[in-house]
Amino acid sequence: MKGLELNAFYLQDYGIPYAYAPCLMTHPATLAEKPEMVRKFLKATQRGYEWAAANPEEAARILVSGAKEHNNFDLDEDMVTLSQLEVGPAYLDEDGKWGGMQKSRWDKYLDWLSDSGLLTTYMQSRTPKEGTSATLDELRAGKAGDPIPRESIDATDLFTTAFLQ
Repeated sequence: MKGLELNAFYLQDYGIPYAYAPCLMTHPATLAEKPEMVRKFLKATQRGYEWAAANPEEAARILVSGAKEHNNFDLDEDMVTLSQLEVGPAYLDEDGKWGGMQKSRWDKYLDWLSDSGLLTTYMQSRTPKEGTSATLDELRAGKAGDPIPRESIDATDLFTTAFLQ
């Protein structure tokens, strides 16, 4: 946009498979106790993503306006519009739908985590607890807990599409 040449690093160039981002998460109890609320929330979210993909310029204008009105952030509308034009198509799958996930994509990502030694018992935390978590610097230094055997994780346990309509 400003004529600067940027260095771009693509995950796939480094053998890292794309998983899913962003991911929406909830507690299993919410799914069990409030399934209709979850369905309605996902339906509204789906409609928003599908509308934004079909109307990237207007979606950009709404984002810029909302950022200013609700958070007093000034966003560059030209940059946001170019961003929406670029990423908007990625909101949807090959059928033009939002929210679906595929086991095969999760399997590839889990395989990569396992092969890279990143599938371990510790999780990252700013306030780590001994035996279950570590800071990002500690994880980078190898304090990551025990390896989790790849075969012990079924990718279908990581997601559900049951609440999509």
